[in-house]
Amino acid sequence: RAAIAQLRSTSCKVTNLRHVAQCAGIAKREEACMLFLPECFGFLGDSSRQTLENAESLTVRQDEGNDDAHAGFYNALADIVRDASSSTA
Repeated sequence: RAAIAQLRSTSCKVTNLRHVAQCAGIAKREEACMLFLPECFGFLGDSSRQTLENAESLTVRQDEGNDDAHAGFYNALADIVRDASSSTA
């Protein structure tokens, strides 16, 4: 079973990821094993310049690792997925 998410991405990466987490939770609740997301789901700037300025590297430097701030953020996203997957739509 597959799921397709329709999102309205914005220039706020955190909000976009929260919406993705909610969609993932709903997909999980509906027993989907794959979730398809639109391109640019993580960030869609108000202009091409803003989009390029906020682009992230495809490689992670060793010294950037998963610090406590990242771990806390990813744990919060996991909670959103868990909550959305257990709620009754």
